[in-house]
Amino acid sequence: MGGVTTLTCPFIVPDATTNLGDVLPRWTQSHLSAPAIIITPNTEDDIVAASRLAKENGLNIVPGGGGHGTFTTIDNKTAYLDPKNFNDIQLDQASSTVRLQARVRTGNLLKYLVAQGYYTTIPNSNAVGAMGAVLGAGNTSQNGLHGFMVDNALSFRIITAEGKAIEVESSSTGEDLALFYALCGAGHGLGVVMAATMKAYPISSLRLTENKVWTRVLMFPPAALNDVVEAFSSFNPPAVPLDVQITFLYSPPGAPATGSPIIVLSATYYGPSKDAEKATAKLFEVILVGKALKAYNALVSFSNINDGFEPLNAHG
Repeated sequence: MGGVTTLTCPFIVPDATTNLGDVLPRWTQSHLSAPAIIITPNTEDDIVAASRLAKENGLNIVPGGGGHGTFTTIDNKTAYLDPKNFNDIQLDQASSTVRLQARVRTGNLLKYLVAQGYYTTIPNSNAVGAMGAVLGAGNTSQNGLHGFMVDNALSFRIITAEGKAIEVESSSTGEDLALFYALCGAGHGLGVVMAATMKAYPISSLRLTENKVWTRVLMFPPAALNDVVEAFSSFNPPAVPLDVQITFLYSPPGAPATGSPIIVLSATYYGPSKDAEKATAKLFEVILVGKALKAYNALVSFSNINDGFEPLNAHG
């Protein structure tokens, strides 16, 4: 491979002896084989140099994030960028905004903001890269309150294919504005996005009970699918602070029917508990609860709202 001597940052050229799991941990092995090179940039100049190397060798650049993307092929035509050195988060309370770099994962962003009394729109997995999520639109449990993640994006810093670092904002004009809107939901593959600025909100504005998020969870056997769908469909439209989800999975250790398929109907309410119980009255009906393997509600610390999905974050 030509041009590697121009790199001033760490890199690995995998060979037959390389344990890919050690150098390129990913959530799924689908579409994954050894890339031509793994580059760990320290600066934006390193990324520009990596882009030139990729172009000279006919390689596609794939920037990593949380390592949970399932739609990207990584193979011997790939120059993989590991942005682990770009992990900074900065909250600006004066402007109610948060600036996050390329490698920030959802769990880190969540805990950083909550510690300062703030939150922003996030996906429901702590392990997912926040940048990849927002570039793909970012479906969240706060959709009713604030829309998708892209509805809260204010700016992006991106290194283009030409090696130029630019900042595009919602207030930009011309081609820069067009690029900003393209990044909002269809941003994968348009360049290496180094940072994003998003709206942040004070937790106090939610009027939470005990400063915690109200949740209700019902676990069902597959035979109760029609009942689950009927209950889910009754929330149309849901209350603004309410998020209701159906999840299909194999029951994890410690849960009812361990190892068997189950259906989880869950509700999260970003507001006072008394309002939550009124908004989710359907989930307390005796007939529905009677068909569940388990049903419970709880107040969850804001920093732990994604912890219930932690078993699903395992790699492999």
